[in-house]
Amino acid sequence: MFDDLMINEIKVKSSLLFFCLIMASTCNLLGQGLAYDYQPVRLLKPSDQMIEEYMRRYSDWGHSTAIEDAKVRTTFKKFITQKTEFLNALDSMDMLIYGDSMTDLVERIKDIIVAGNEKLNNIEIKIFIYRSNEANAFSLGEGLILVSTGLLARMPDVSQVAFVLSHEIAHDAMNHVFLNLLHISESLHEGEMKRTFQKASRKKEGRSTEINNVLNNFMAVQMAYSQRNEFEADSQGLVYFQHAGFTLDGAIGALGVLDSADYLMFEDTLDLRHYFSFDGYPFKSYWLDTENAALQWARDTTLYMIPDSLKSHPDCDVRIQRIGELAATDSEQIIVVADEAMVMEKLKDVFQFESLEGQLMARDYVMALYMSLQLQTLYPQNIYLKSVTAHALIELAAAFSRNEFLEYVEFADMNYPTGYNQMLTFLHNMNSATLFRLATYCLQDKLGSVPDHAYVGFLNTLNEHKDVITEEVVKLYAQQYKDDYFTGLLWDKAKSPLPASRK
Repeated sequence: MFDDLMINEIKVKSSLLFFCLIMASTCNLLGQGLAYDYQPVRLLKPSDQMIEEYMRRYSDWGHSTAIEDAKVRTTFKKFITQKTEFLNALDSMDMLIYGDSMTDLVERIKDIIVAGNEKLNNIEIKIFIYRSNEANAFSLGEGLILVSTGLLARMPDVSQVAFVLSHEIAHDAMNHVFLNLLHISESLHEGEMKRTFQKASRKKEGRSTEINNVLNNFMAVQMAYSQRNEFEADSQGLVYFQHAGFTLDGAIGALGVLDSADYLMFEDTLDLRHYFSFDGYPFKSYWLDTENAALQWARDTTLYMIPDSLKSHPDCDVRIQRIGELAATDSEQIIVVADEAMVMEKLKDVFQFESLEGQLMARDYVMALYMSLQLQTLYPQNIYLKSVTAHALIELAAAFSRNEFLEYVEFADMNYPTGYNQMLTFLHNMNSATLFRLATYCLQDKLGSVPDHAYVGFLNTLNEHKDVITEEVVKLYAQQYKDDYFTGLLWDKAKSPLPASRK
């Protein structure tokens, strides 16, 4: 009894310590509060040593794996090189987040899973969060799991996140990433596959169709292999999940979220007149004229549907059914995650803000504009959101000046939500001068009264020196604001000055 009391007291103290630490981190993350402003997590990221260590581990796969066939070995090493380049690219673009309150929360959920499963005690598992609007999580092998801010924004329940982590931990425990790469490498050089492809390529009539059929058959085999691994990860992950004390509802809820992950979180039509009508520059009704941004064709959606045989993941309805059949019927001790749930509630919109920051980093300025306006319906006074709006307008105007507008702005599409199509229509009725003018009014009317703000100062500098950013301009900004991040962005602009904008 004494030991039980001591253990319970330690658990309580540990829980309180976690809650106090993570809440302190959360307050720092939120800055002055989302109602007023937001400061993205720019300094908290994996160290260079951590990234280099994982890249070394992946490189070791290519050197230490005994593969007799030289061509298979070469192909396998190429896949490993791509993996290391992918991780390095995410790090170089500052997409990875580590050591902040978001990562602390997800690591805490992971620790609960590990604590409930003795088999996992000797496995090193580390989680990096990465900025993306897409809802995704995946194992890179060697115990490294990546979770997107877009996924966390869609999953308000701790147990849902726990099932996703359990699934990815199962992938790692069963070495699926390594085996998948090896399987594809061997399949590409399998004799029958090569003969079939060579035979198809020699045909004089219907060669393209025949080659496509061969490639589709090859992909179907690979996807079937991948889907088997997904079912295995679901099965083993469910064991980890339930042993940790989580209930089946969380697993089903997580799969339900993933089932809707192909759709944008925001689909509502925006009142663009509210955001882009100013006393000195009223909103023009023709900005919403669909003539210049009409749907490009009446799309036959059956041509674009991906058959189940070519999907790497099984249909979520099938996975939910199997999960229900596999779930343990024995009563398990249900874990209490009230502290984690409270922190997740505090962070739910932070995930959205970091996803938005990711759109800027990826230079997806249309989605950044769309998301910043959608989030302003929740936080109408937020300085960061208003700044992102002006930032996206400036960058799109500059792209227009460089004759690169269509590289950033798609045409409206029948498969897009009405709200996003409205945004595309609006942008296709713009030109560089109009976009710059809207950005100027946004800065003057919506951000003009904000004092000594590094982001606003950066945008004013961009807007005032749209033709060229000189070394002197950058030094003046750095002297006034002392912000390394935006100073760095200005240096990048100075190295590749924009062409003069067309009037």
